[in-house]
Formats: sequence, C-alpha cells, structure tokens
Amino acid sequence: MLPSSLQVWRIEKMRAKRAFEATLPALDDMQQLPLRQRMIEEWESEEWKEREKEILGVHDERLDLLEQAVLVRCWLGGNKGLECAYL
Repeated sequence: MLPSSLQVWRIEKMRAKRAFEATLPALDDMQQLPLRQRMIEEWESEEWKEREKEILGVHDERLDLLEQAVLVRCWLGGNKGLECAYL
C-alpha cells in the first residue's frame, strides 16, 4: 500500500525539521543560546504561517462544500426560501 500524499508531506516535514535541528548550536554553548533561540523562533513562526494556510485551505474547502450542498438543496427542493434567494 502506497502512502497518501498527506503522509508523504508529513514525513518530508519531519525530515526537514530533523535536518534543521541538526544545524542548531549546541545547548551547552551558552554564547550561542541567543542564536539558537532566534533560529527556533523563526522556524516556529514559519510553521505557524504554514499551519494557518492549511487551516484557511480547509476552511475554504468546507465553505465550498456547504455552498454546493445549499445549491443542490435549493435545486432539488425547488425551495424559494431565504437561503436560496442569494444564490
């Protein structure tokens, strides 16, 4: 069984994160801790931006499905109610 594209994407993300973590300065180097913290914060900021895009994409997909369902309901039911008036 082949993995889905979502599974492949998640595996690639985990690999990228491991590669990033390997580039971080060591925890026992006190002089490099600010650099390490900044690098991690930048990585996390990018992860949040990607997650927000994912959430917006899912939201848009769900909204499209809802609009299609309302259209089908209006079309099949011959409904002239308020929800159909704006379509």
